[in-house]
Amino acid sequence: MSSPSGDLAPPTMGLWRRLTLTPWLAVMLGLLCLALILINSYVDEDRPFVAGSGLGPAADWHDAWLWPWQPPANGITQPGSAYTPRYRPLTITSLALNHALGGWHPFGFHLLNLLLHGGACCLVWHFTRRLLNDRAAASIAATLFATHPIHIDAVAGLLGRAELLMTFFLLVGLVILLPRGGRSNPRRALLASPFFLAALLANETAVCYLPIALLVLAAVPRPGRGIRWWLAHVGSLLIPLLGYSLLRGMALGWRLFAVDPIDPVLNPLAAAPPFEHYLGVLTIVGHYARLLVMPDQLSSDYSLGAFTASADITAFTLYGAIAVAALCCALFGFTRRGAVWRRLALVAGIALLAYLPVSNMTWSLDVAMAERLLYWPSVPLLILAAIGISEFWRRQCVSGAQLAKSARLFAILGILFVASFVLRSAVRTLDWYDSATLVSRDVIAQPRSLRLNIAYARDLLLNAERVTDSATRSALIDEARERLTVALDVSPASADALAWRGLVCSHDLDIDGAILYAEAALIIDPFHRSAQQVLNAVYSGVPATERRLVDLQGAIEAAPDDIELHLKLGTLLLSIGQPTLALPHLQQAVTGNPDDMDALRKLGLAQ
Repeated sequence: MSSPSGDLAPPTMGLWRRLTLTPWLAVMLGLLCLALILINSYVDEDRPFVAGSGLGPAADWHDAWLWPWQPPANGITQPGSAYTPRYRPLTITSLALNHALGGWHPFGFHLLNLLLHGGACCLVWHFTRRLLNDRAAASIAATLFATHPIHIDAVAGLLGRAELLMTFFLLVGLVILLPRGGRSNPRRALLASPFFLAALLANETAVCYLPIALLVLAAVPRPGRGIRWWLAHVGSLLIPLLGYSLLRGMALGWRLFAVDPIDPVLNPLAAAPPFEHYLGVLTIVGHYARLLVMPDQLSSDYSLGAFTASADITAFTLYGAIAVAALCCALFGFTRRGAVWRRLALVAGIALLAYLPVSNMTWSLDVAMAERLLYWPSVPLLILAAIGISEFWRRQCVSGAQLAKSARLFAILGILFVASFVLRSAVRTLDWYDSATLVSRDVIAQPRSLRLNIAYARDLLLNAERVTDSATRSALIDEARERLTVALDVSPASADALAWRGLVCSHDLDIDGAILYAEAALIIDPFHRSAQQVLNAVYSGVPATERRLVDLQGAIEAAPDDIELHLKLGTLLLSIGQPTLALPHLQQAVTGNPDDMDALRKLGLAQ
């Protein structure tokens, strides 16, 4: 039989209905479309995360509970570097357990992430089922959550472990808080408290649990609630927050909020004026809204360049304004009598509260935007989508309704939609195979990202040092130069971009340029290793001039009309004291481009 909400009684279900109207389909899809992460290696951001966690003997695990933790930049703690301390002992302990059971091999770390995602899919179903008393909506929400490609960032990368653990424990606590029929009571709130505490110990943004729990208790009808009932529930729900504040205060020296400066490259909002800051917050909402609806251009990085705080109103700003306005309008459903309106209002309120801690509205995070940050807030947002889909089906597609004849077509379209999510998630999982693969894919999605361009240029230069074919080596170096040009256009004061640009100059045997870029990088960061290595290489005569001469001569033989190659060869010959040999190449470069002042200057020197 069907309840008024469309919920089906389990005893009457056939095999297909038992599969589609229970959590198992979502769990299987979630595990299936992300299973390829088990063959993945570490990516660059995983390495400092694991190295900074202090993994080692069991005797060292207690440090995670007594000291603040933050992964050092590039896995190396640099003197004078600013960082924002975090207190996430449960996340660090989970990494230590991974290491204790499977060593440093990435399989065990990825396996636990995958299992946590599968568990979260199951819990999304149970939470939705108890919140709405609707199996169909629960199945839709859990399936969307299980297969949505935006969650790959949290599951495939080890940095997402904090989001996975937080979401898992928050959902466990909310499921316990919401009884399956019957009344909620203070004892259930007390039983849920340890799980809310575990969520806080995994990720501090779980602080949203308290208003969400109170909203759920207020919105779900329960008879016999008085002031004592509320005081008992509030008291039980405050216990995790008080316990976490005490532990965090002891570990961080009673600094409950970080005071260290935030890197403006990672979060351009941190140093933006108030108007640009809050306009940027709205623009980020627009980016998230687009990714939830159309997750085609996914990226592991949204740092400076990919996102820049400004006073300009873009299409994403408008998307964000529409999304926020829609959620706020949904809150008026509390004033309506219809059950559907009240459900929409309830879930919209949960969505706003879940997103607030990662919105950069109340405080600035280490990053302006990251797909992994949407792992928990996406739960209520996808529940909203499930409510809309299930209500559309019941009102328009059941027997006798206006679109009943098209019900089969809508069902097929729904299956194809989920299949597209599964396929996109599987393909995106392969992008996370290793750092080089991830960067090469993401720089296409975010071609202006400072960090992605620098990382891609680094990989290109490292590959150039391994290949023996001169044409391939030159092509790799040229591509690296273009990427670093973009990076320096985004941030001329980037020490990383300057250092790697110096390495490109050293490959071109532009000694003056290599020294100039490397020294500029060291002015910004006196301890920059790459810049120091460039200077050491230049002063020790590496790379060999002879090898570079042979490479350029071979390239010119293959492309005799390439004026850029002639300019490079002429510059190199001029730098090693061969102006006579440089002259014809520089003359050809000037003939091909008479407005090139650099070529004219070098031709004058050769003459």
